[in-house]
Amino acid sequence: MLRNSENIFVTCWLARLNMKTGKLSFVNAGHTPPLLKQKNGFEYITSNPNLVLGLMEDITYDLNELQLNDEDTLFLYTDDIIEANNNYKEFYGEERLNSTINKHADDNLEVIINSIKTSVGEFCNNQEQFDDTTMFIVRWKTN
Repeated sequence: MLRNSENIFVTCWLARLNMKTGKLSFVNAGHTPPLLKQKNGFEYITSNPNLVLGLMEDITYDLNELQLNDEDTLFLYTDDIIEANNNYKEFYGEERLNSTINKHADDNLEVIINSIKTSVGEFCNNQEQFDDTTMFIVRWKTN
């Protein structure tokens, strides 16, 4: 048993992309669900998240796999995006994130990131948030 007296843990979404085939293999250790854009816009990747890192030793993590096709786009983010709150102590939330990203699903990656950043800022009345904000986006191209 791991002794974690500080109750410190880390969430992690770790992936490996085969650059020749587009096969994406990933493990989720308690992290927020990424969004994947395929033919019908962005949708949350549904997989059972495993236990966060740092709580117990010798944990086995489930390996998940997806096949990316040309122009598929993967968006990862930390929980501070969906947990950003406004003056009324409401969270930005997964539903609002999904709606915002789908308004810009076919735009270039910089526009997508900036639209989410702007949307979160407006929702929060540009108040400083308690946590850092991290977003990562990648678009798979076969050519």
